[in-house]
Amino acid sequence: MLRSLVGSEMCKETDIDTIIGKIGVVRREIKSYEPGTVYVWGQEWSAISQNPEEVISIGKEVKILRIDGVKLIVEDNEKLEKEN
Repeated sequence: MLRSLVGSEMCKETDIDTIIGKIGVVRREIKSYEPGTVYVWGQEWSAISQNPEEVISIGKEVKILRIDGVKLIVEDNEKLEKEN
């Protein structure tokens, strides 16, 4: 019985750190000091910008930098690409 609880599906659900570094798409605008919504890996997540004063528009691609509780901390991927 224990073996079935520790199957691959459970590991996928709990290994959330693998989302860090992935690219998502903004579905609800991320405003200054106000969370928006990002779609990544088939799910919508609450997200805030790494730079709290930055506004990220709907449709923009963002890179997931880290997770804080149940929120993704993201940065505009276009901005990151220009810096590199």
